[in-house]
Amino acid sequence: MKIIPDRNVKMQRDSRIAGCIFVLLTAVLFLLAGCAAPAGKEDGGDIVAIDCVAVLPVTPLQEASLSGQDMAALQQGSAYATRVMAGELANNPKVQLVGGDEEMLDVTGSRERLERLVAIGERSGCQAVLLTSFRWITVEELVRQALEERLAACPYLK
Repeated sequence: MKIIPDRNVKMQRDSRIAGCIFVLLTAVLFLLAGCAAPAGKEDGGDIVAIDCVAVLPVTPLQEASLSGQDMAALQQGSAYATRVMAGELANNPKVQLVGGDEEMLDVTGSRERLERLVAIGERSGCQAVLLTSFRWITVEELVRQALEERLAACPYLK
């Protein structure tokens, strides 16, 4: 049986992109699960009431160790995660999807970044800004995180 090299390369690339999309979707699910009320806070104590949340597009974290191809896949995955998140939040009256401001946040100083987030919140009329960023994550890291979360939630293992 003769294996065509171009087909293998394409299959590897497609597999890598599918893996990135899976990782980003899982990260979005973790993010949305993280929006739940903290344990013991279901009554609303110590939680500030917010009328509006400005949601920025998902941005990939720059990593020097990533190849150009991997970074492009991560950017594609971030764009996909943005579309999924926008679809999930589109019917929420407290959410205002904000686009194009992510370049404003590409600064090194945390104080400048905070000031720019505050400006985005003020400009959108929202009291909170949701900034979601992703980094390259291996399957091993993803599985470990998922298992730790599942096992921690099991009452029989406590």
